[in-house]
Amino acid sequence: MGTKSDGQVEVDDNGYVMGSSEKGAYFRVHASKSETDHNLGLHIQLVFENGEIRYSTHHENRLLLILFNDTNTETIGFDALKRLPDPPRELPFWSDSFIHLHDDWCAR
Repeated sequence: MGTKSDGQVEVDDNGYVMGSSEKGAYFRVHASKSETDHNLGLHIQLVFENGEIRYSTHHENRLLLILFNDTNTETIGFDALKRLPDPPRELPFWSDSFIHLHDDWCAR
């Protein structure tokens, strides 16, 4: 964390976007670093004709797949091995994104 005017700097971004495709699918994205509790973080919902995909940084190592013709929800997990710790209130893997950018730009 840096400082500004002799005080600690904290991230306070907050945004909400929603829309739809020409084929009828729609999406909602809410990203907040300033909210509290269940609204803090990144939340993505993609809704299609037969089901939806949900992601939230509250459960950063998984996606939820929900089919409208099924009562079960499938959880899809993925590896969460981080190379660098993320700053407080930052999105998961934010720090690692710079490593990947560096590798893409310099390793070729």
